[in-house]
Order: sequence, then C-alpha cells, then structure tokens
Amino acid sequence: IERLHWFPNVEQWQIGAEVQTSAELPDMRLDIELSLGNGLDRTILSDDTYAVRDREVRRVIQLPDPGIDDARNDLLWSPESPTLIQARLRLLAADGTILDDVQSYVGLRSVGTDGDRFMLNGRPFTLRLVLDQGYWPESGLTAPSPEALKRDIELTLAMGFNGARKHQKIEDPRYLYWADRLGLLVWEELPSAYRFTRDAVSRLTRTWTAAIERDLSHPCIVAWVPF
Repeated sequence: IERLHWFPNVEQWQIGAEVQTSAELPDMRLDIELSLGNGLDRTILSDDTYAVRDREVRRVIQLPDPGIDDARNDLLWSPESPTLIQARLRLLAADGTILDDVQSYVGLRSVGTDGDRFMLNGRPFTLRLVLDQGYWPESGLTAPSPEALKRDIELTLAMGFNGARKHQKIEDPRYLYWADRLGLLVWEELPSAYRFTRDAVSRLTRTWTAAIERDLSHPCIVAWVPF
C-alpha cells in the first residue's frame, strides 16, 4: 500500500477511500475494515473486500446511518468531540497471502461557509484561532521532541483556542496527528516566496501539491492557504 486518502461525506453518511499500491500482481484484493472504539467497546462499522485494478482501489463506503442527530453526533469529528474512526487495510494476494497490513484512521466531518459564517458538520461554528508561528526557542522551526508537539496543542487548547493558523509553515505530520486526536482545527499555510519568478512558481506548485498530497486526509485541516 503506497498511498491512502480518505474523503468523508457527512451529508451522504459515506467515507470515500482511494488506495494505490506499488505491487501489481494478478487478482489482488484489498480488505478495508472501519471500526469505532477499542476492546470490548469496539464496533465494526464496515468490513468489505474490493478487487484491485491497475494498482488502485477507489470506493465509497456507506456507513450505517441511525438517522437521528443525537446518534449521528457520536460518529462526527469536532473540537468538542474529536472522534476518529479506526481503519485497517490488508492487501491480499490471490491465494490469500497478506502482502501488506496498514492501520489508519479517518474523521467524519464537513467544513464550509454560509454567508459570513463558518460551518462545521452543517452547523455554524465560532472560530477562535491563534496565529501560530511554529517556532521553538531551542530549535527554530523544528520541534525539540515529539512530546513538545503534543504539549504545544494542549497549551493552545488550555488557553481557550479551538484552532491554529500555522503562519507560513507546513507543520510536522506529528503535530497534525495530535490535532486530529485532541481536537484542534488547523489552517495549513504555505510560506511566501520572496520574489515572483518562474522558479518561485515552479517550487510553490511542487511544494504545495506535495503538501496537500501528504496531509489531505487529516480531519483537523479545515483551510488551505497557498498565498
């Protein structure tokens, strides 16, 4: 399994999955299991197997819909309730041999605007964002430790913010992981070029494309700021 992207759809109560493999063997299959909770409280939401064609699988997974908002809220991702749906993907050869086994997660949430209001999961949501430069006194733009990234988000939340605009910085994936887990909205932002040149355009396009490719599936990211 070389690449994995998730595309949640709250209105249709679906999760899209796009998977690309590096292997190209005949009659490969991909098993995708989605679940909620752990241990005895674990609930299987979906478990299906799909044929791999041209090293790709593109499927829409229909979740069981309770049809009641109170029950639906238990599955939605938000800063107040950062619920993550656990995912397990197993790539299978024709004889059932497991070629790869990957753990992942997806947040079921939608973002949008209605007039001058920011909408999260179809409802108005008040943004309280800190402008986060992402610098560290002892190490510049690189966090001194993985624990420091988690602590930075905990302090942001403790001060009453529910989001961070990462000012002209594409943040470490581990920061985005803890933002997903702890419930912090993130604006991902590309650093500005010093001058407008052909090289700047080329570099910006390559870097921004790679950043979106890498970070697309994080539920914490609610805005992309290329300029």
